[in-house]
Amino acid sequence: MAEEKKDDISINLNCYLIRFRKKNIKDIYYKVNEAFLNRTFPQIRQSLINFLDSKAYKNINGDRILYLDKTLSVKESYYSGIVKKGYSGQETYIDEVSSNKANTVNTIFSNQFNSSPFYFLLAQADVNSKCLIFLSQSYKQYGFKELFEDAFKDFYKEIISDDFLCEFSTLSIASLFEKYVKEGNIRKLRFKKHGLIQNTENLLSADESKKLSDFDVELSITAKKEGFLGIKESINAKTSSLIETVKIENFDYDQVFADVSYGGRKRILNVTRPEDFSASFDLTDKCDINALTKHPNFEKLDIEAIALLKEEVVPNITE
Repeated sequence: MAEEKKDDISINLNCYLIRFRKKNIKDIYYKVNEAFLNRTFPQIRQSLINFLDSKAYKNINGDRILYLDKTLSVKESYYSGIVKKGYSGQETYIDEVSSNKANTVNTIFSNQFNSSPFYFLLAQADVNSKCLIFLSQSYKQYGFKELFEDAFKDFYKEIISDDFLCEFSTLSIASLFEKYVKEGNIRKLRFKKHGLIQNTENLLSADESKKLSDFDVELSITAKKEGFLGIKESINAKTSSLIETVKIENFDYDQVFADVSYGGRKRILNVTRPEDFSASFDLTDKCDINALTKHPNFEKLDIEAIALLKEEVVPNITE
């Protein structure tokens, strides 16, 4: 089947941390193995597989289903695959992982669920880490993170106790932000103004229901060769002086976004709000997209995700 890329398709991996603490005690987090009562990551992984497969997890309202569809990679410190979210769908299989291989032990038939596939990767940086790493694929505006979070919390409560809590948080790493700026190639700057600017109000003449605040105006500047080099010192993870440094006549912008190329991958950084930086990776150009299903080549996505985990995420996590 022919595969092609579409401009309106965006395949992203969003990175989260899963941490563990006791109830009523904030900001004190346990090592993962302690929080799971000395279970190793392979043991945690298998317990999670059993939990999701045996129940085809439903949320509290019973209107969303999450279940494991396929295992892609199984190693000592990480596990990746495809989950499905929805109601009913194609026949799938329950896997049990043994000796780094997935063996089918049961079948879920096609009349039971109807769902869409998403990629995930779950990892532990090392045996002393205080967090699990969770990479969650989103597609356009769709994702499964919230449903997975509910499922994982219920899983943890079931195998541990109500005395402990697990918390999901978006991964934000100052050193990673600065690494992208310093070592990456800034190919495009996008200056965004909230609301229409002068001389553009006539765009609303045919639609009186719209307000100026319903619009944004964006000025985009692209560097064709070496990228923008002179502005890098004006960008850091704590504060940005870019707005004070770069003045554009007759265009008072509110935010600046930089499209950064790093390691052959594109990052989009809000350089005027570096404190909002989160580890989100746009892999649309790295994965073939099926013209019929509009979903990525999951095997290629898995290769890219594991490379990101090893090269960019794990080396920058201090917990």
